[in-house]
Formats: sequence, C-alpha cells, structure tokens
Amino acid sequence: MSPDDTNNQEPPKEPPASGAWRGTGVSASRLKTVAGKVRSILKIRPLSLKESLEEAIIEQEASGETIDPEEKEMLQNVLQFGERTVGDIMIPRSDIIFMQDNFTLPELQKLLAQHPHTRIPVCKETLDHVRGFIHVKDLIAFISNGNSFNVEKIVRKALYVPPSMPLNDLLVQMKNTRTHMAMVIDEYGGTCGLLTMENLVEEIVGEIRDEHDDGMGEPFLNQISKNVYDASARVNITDLEEKLAVKLSKPGVDYDTLGGMIAAQLGRVPSKGEVVKHPAHLEFEIVDADSRRVLRVLIRKQSRRAKKTPQSA
Repeated sequence: MSPDDTNNQEPPKEPPASGAWRGTGVSASRLKTVAGKVRSILKIRPLSLKESLEEAIIEQEASGETIDPEEKEMLQNVLQFGERTVGDIMIPRSDIIFMQDNFTLPELQKLLAQHPHTRIPVCKETLDHVRGFIHVKDLIAFISNGNSFNVEKIVRKALYVPPSMPLNDLLVQMKNTRTHMAMVIDEYGGTCGLLTMENLVEEIVGEIRDEHDDGMGEPFLNQISKNVYDASARVNITDLEEKLAVKLSKPGVDYDTLGGMIAAQLGRVPSKGEVVKHPAHLEFEIVDADSRRVLRVLIRKQSRRAKKTPQSA
C-alpha cells in the first residue's frame, strides 16, 4: 500500500449517537467528550454508581429490551439500600422477643416453642439492659454434650448501633465482626429496636421465608388481587407509596409506617374490623389490632371514577 493510498483512507467511523441526538451527525464519543468538558467547567462530579445503574435501567427499557421484574426490583432495592438507615427498617422495641438472663431451660423452651427464632436477645430484667443474645445452635450443642443449662456459657455479644447508622455501614460491621444481630440504642441509652443480618439481606432480595415462617411473621405487603393488598402495619410508608403509586405522607408528620399513619389520621388506635378511608382513594380495613397498636391491614384501592357515597357523621 502506497503512502498516497494511506492518506486517502477514510478515518474509522465513530459510533452514532443515540436518542435525541441521532440524525444530527454528532457522534457518541464526541458527546461524551463535550459532556466531560462541561462537567469539568461546572465542577460537576462524574455519575455515581447509583446514577449509572439508574441510567442503565432506563436506557435498557427505552431500547425495548425487557428486564426481568425480579431482577429490576432487586436492582432498585440495591439503589435504595445505600440511602436507608437502621431506624428505617429496624424491628421496633414493642415487637422484640427476648429472654431474661435468669431463665430456666423449661422457660426458654416454652419461649422458643411460641416464637421459633434462631437468635434471642438476653436481657437483665428489661430490654434496656441487653447482655447479648443466644443462638439456638449453641443451645442444642451445649445441652447435647450433657451439660446442665447455663446461659452464661452460651451468650454471645451483640452489636449496639444508633438508629441513624447507614445500612451499608451496619452490613460491613456485621461482616467484620461476624455478628448477625444488632441492638438499636437511642440517644438516651435505651433500646429502641433490633436488626439482624436477615433483615439487611431482605432489603435487597425481598422477604426470605422458611418452613418456620408459616403462621407467624406474615409478609409486609402481599397483593391479593388487582386492587387489594394485605399489609403489615409496620410496612414503610415510602415503600407503600411506591408499590401503590399514591401519595400518602404529609409534610411535617411524625410517622414512618402504615400503622402510624392510620393512628395519626384518626388521632387514636383503631379497633379490629374498623374501616378507615384515605384521601388518596384508599380504604384501610383493620384486620388485626390490640389496645396499643394496629397489627395488620387490608388495603383496597378505590376507583377514582366511582361515585361518592354519602357518609354518616
């Protein structure tokens, strides 16, 4: 090939731009170069991993390529995970099952029969004095070796974290310490909640249910039909808004859960069987409740075109 032939060769073509720029003659690489210079001039940082993932999901859907619903939900959960704190997903104090440090073996066996958890916090009198937790595996191994029951021999150390701790930080701390249970302590030193490694994993992959979950620990939100949902009163309001595509929360309100929102709307704890209407065209039927709190709710989405029926005062 002669030098003249080389000089007459056309330079390799750059990949065309996509989207609104297609057909303008501007190449994708040129756009990237310009975008980089604009970021440099305006001191805009490069896209974060979160922004890149969000952009990738949008671009893939725009191109007509389908994303498996479960995979999409998991990716979105990963994006939200880094924005959440311990206080957002912790098991509240009122729902914590614990044992006293002076329990006898029959008392512990009765507790585990009623609440078959793998790990149980060990407390001295109240939840504000947590000594650690026991693992059922340790209990079985200890007793199987012919030892008489002694909680001091099998109690493990728990982590103690504030509700403001980011979930990412807690996950790293749990991995580094190989501890799967964390007690959430408020600013006054009292216990306000509990989190396990399983809770963290469920924030990404969704609810994990095993053979011991039947009859206890119902799912936070279960779609029964097109417009009907069975929900735990502990379901997060933000999650519920996303699932139902409605706006529920109001500025300046002090609640994070469905049960808290219903109680705030009524100014009291509703009774079992009571039906509460919400301006977002929703109807909440209280399926289960006690004197202190709502436990489970049936949610019905009302048609916006439905005629309003007169309500009794």
